[in-house]
Amino acid sequence: MALTGTTGHVTVVGTRVGGPLALTGTASAPILAGGQVGALTCAVGPAPVDLGAPTTVRGATARSCRGGATPAA
Repeated sequence: MALTGTTGHVTVVGTRVGGPLALTGTASAPILAGGQVGALTCAVGPAPVDLGAPTTVRGATARSCRGGATPAA
């Protein structure tokens, strides 16, 4: 799934994304909380926040995304 050039808020809470999630050009820090994604990349925008409930990433996480993601063990 790709979210590109958003002008409003992006909120993904308690959601499972089976494949990669790419966040590009988000206007504000996306909220990724309590979910799972296959891989996570972020570019041209603030790092995601997790509201105290990190999102589990099953694959690679780009360094710019590390604010709100926890790599799977």
